[in-house]
Amino acid sequence: QLRDYQREGLDEIRRYLRAGVRSVLWQMPTGAGKTASTAYMLKSAAEKGNRAWFVVHRRELVLQSHRAFKAIGVQHGIIAAGFDLAMRRPVQICSVGTLARRLDRVAAPHLIVWDEAHHMAAGTWQSIYCQFPNAAHVGLSATPERLDGQGLEPFFRAMVPGPSVRDLITQGFLVPYRLFAPAMGPDMS
Repeated sequence: QLRDYQREGLDEIRRYLRAGVRSVLWQMPTGAGKTASTAYMLKSAAEKGNRAWFVVHRRELVLQSHRAFKAIGVQHGIIAAGFDLAMRRPVQICSVGTLARRLDRVAAPHLIVWDEAHHMAAGTWQSIYCQFPNAAHVGLSATPERLDGQGLEPFFRAMVPGPSVRDLITQGFLVPYRLFAPAMGPDMS
């Protein structure tokens, strides 16, 4: 079951897409359920006859996504090194590096969901993004800013803010934390 804030976020993304905004960034903190929300989003896309991809940048995320998609019954393939291709399935979990090398073997998707979308300014990510200008693009990030100062506006035209960490703690979805820090900086002598 989706949580209320996940359902509301998905509804807001759909409103943007229906209004013609083809690229939306969804900001949600770590632990808010971005992967589970994506599984529902891509399942819905596939049920409507659309091809959809979830693009991730680490093998652990491919495996985590595979488990989440399988748990809710999303039939999917995996485009990543070491996995058999199942290209006929409308939903694909894609490793960004492998996908970039196999673009000549894939049919254009209708929807691409980008995990850790703050990486979009990187060359490989951009090359995939630019290859599919007619697809809808949804970016996910807990921290929608880049350390190098490059913005995400060239890639995403709207942003859907998710709940705050405090909201998630108050609602019982994240455990409260206690922060410990040294009183002074470290002695580097």
